[in-house]
Amino acid sequence: MAVDLKPTAGMAEAARTGLRLHNEGKSGDGLKPETVRRANIIAAREELTEDHVREMNAWFARHEADRRPGWNKPGDETPGFVAWMLWGGDAGRTWSADKVEQMDRESERSESMDASNIERRDWEFAEDGGAVVETRADGRPVLTGYAVRYNTLSVDLGGFRETILPGAFDKVLSRQRGKQDVVALFNHDPNQLLGRTSSGTLELTSDDKGLRYSVVLPNTELGRTIGELVARSDLRGSSFAFTVEPRGEQWAPGEDGKPRRSIREVSGLYDVSVVTHPAYSSSTTAIARRSMNEWLASQATEERCSCQEAQADQPAAAPEIDAQAIAVRLKAAVLRTFLRGFCPTGQGGGIDNSCGKEGGGGGGDGGDGGGSGGSDGGSAKGSGSAPGGLKSPSKKHDTPLPKSKSKLNLDTAKEAMGKMGYKVGKSQTKKVGKGYVTMVEVTDSSGHTANLTTDEVKDLVYDNRK
Repeated sequence: MAVDLKPTAGMAEAARTGLRLHNEGKSGDGLKPETVRRANIIAAREELTEDHVREMNAWFARHEADRRPGWNKPGDETPGFVAWMLWGGDAGRTWSADKVEQMDRESERSESMDASNIERRDWEFAEDGGAVVETRADGRPVLTGYAVRYNTLSVDLGGFRETILPGAFDKVLSRQRGKQDVVALFNHDPNQLLGRTSSGTLELTSDDKGLRYSVVLPNTELGRTIGELVARSDLRGSSFAFTVEPRGEQWAPGEDGKPRRSIREVSGLYDVSVVTHPAYSSSTTAIARRSMNEWLASQATEERCSCQEAQADQPAAAPEIDAQAIAVRLKAAVLRTFLRGFCPTGQGGGIDNSCGKEGGGGGGDGGDGGGSGGSDGGSAKGSGSAPGGLKSPSKKHDTPLPKSKSKLNLDTAKEAMGKMGYKVGKSQTKKVGKGYVTMVEVTDSSGHTANLTTDEVKDLVYDNRK
């Protein structure tokens, strides 16, 4: 999870003070223009980079000794005090120390990520050129190229195609710099090592084109062979191993009908390789395909709900069997057995696996039936009760609602339910059969708790508005 690096209001105020004093000529001759530029960023409360925050923390540690009595005397401020304020003042010192600690914890979390989450992608060299070998002034050959190009659509990766967006590697490169080793390999083979970041023989940067690597080739048979193969254009592509931030991807339908994955943020980078032939083994895309299947399932659920909503908006017609609605109810009933244990028809049940008293006679509701029942209620609708055996709303609500139930979000529903006398707890989404059902924990004024489907919650909210 990315660390929030937006400066606080206290930091912004301190930076503005520092800029004012600087403009008054009190910053001295040794102040760097870069410090002023960054002070303007802090004053505007724009998000900082991880490198900037680490540099801030180191600067405050070095200049703690500059603090002395009277350095901030109005009208006689010292250059040291002006610089201190430009960096965010006391608020910036505390904030940067906290943020560095958070970033270090996040880096450790990324480093310890299960290897089963690592993905690998191979990319053919672009038409405008692939890897090249240049000779430095010291005579050492350096291999440079791009492990991946931004905004380049991949080949079919097993039912989907993929694009990596600009800046996807910015945060991980900053976070891993000096902390996590990345290696350069030939043909993915760890026994054919070309360089590594910890020794300074591999440099990784992210520019407007993509993830660029620069590796000093070793003076070995392998290094010389790679240099010769690159010079002859015998090597066709590059590869990299990575993990994606949990919220760093987005799925959408592609123009060719295949799902399209856009990667916004990479959480871990483990190696880059130059390869003879780019390969697209399905084993390297298993993580992405699992994510794709979850997205496809969610899309199917949304389409089903939209279909039901459209049917509900149609003029009343002769009663007929709605197999789709019955299937949804059955799935919800099965899910309730997972969440609170099985209760006989007509008996309510809470999440503590206890069953309520059997309700009286009343209209059934597709296997969730119950009557008007006792205080513990039946597990569904009946005269004078809400779904799940809940008590009827104590009052109606005045929360603004969208015209279509399908557009009602859970936060708005919670607000409305609260005004009706209910307390809404956590929600859980479970796979039932080939679909998904979301259940919401609802407690009435008597303390009875039931798990309702989102459709039941929406019905309750729309049926009880003023």
